[in-house]
Amino acid sequence: MRLVRRVTPEEKEKIQAFCQDHGITQSEFLRLLINRALASVSGERVQIENSEVKDKKITVRLEDDDFQKVGAHAEAEGFSNRTVWLRNIVLGKINQEPVLSGGELAALRESNRQIAAIGRNLNQIARSINVEFRESDKLKKEYLDMLGEVIEEHKAFVGAVISVASGRVR
Repeated sequence: MRLVRRVTPEEKEKIQAFCQDHGITQSEFLRLLINRALASVSGERVQIENSEVKDKKITVRLEDDDFQKVGAHAEAEGFSNRTVWLRNIVLGKINQEPVLSGGELAALRESNRQIAAIGRNLNQIARSINVEFRESDKLKKEYLDMLGEVIEEHKAFVGAVISVASGRVR
């Protein structure tokens, strides 16, 4: 079930800071609040699973210049903050697999949309060949060249996403 509630910018900032400090997502934060409120009504005690709360902390000291670079990289790669970016770098290295940012996930969704469009184009070509097999000259070379260009553009697009994501795990 999806719940939607608008908050003021100040409230949102406080929620984001709390979540960042406690290593939880905003969804986990809201779930925790709802469970606590419901428990207070019923008198039950709320148990938080270890998998939801990230309570282990590592402190890294950086010079100001490096600190600024971390923030710039996090922002450039589409992460919400430095902590999330650093955690994803560490987890990506430990698990030897890339962790994608929201922007990269959006790019892969776009990739899937383009692949679906290419599939529809190929189905149209196959249908044209099957229906008009005697008049196959209607299937123009330009159309196939255009389809090839779309495929090459798409390969470059997905390659860039993969390159950015895999660059984090080296």
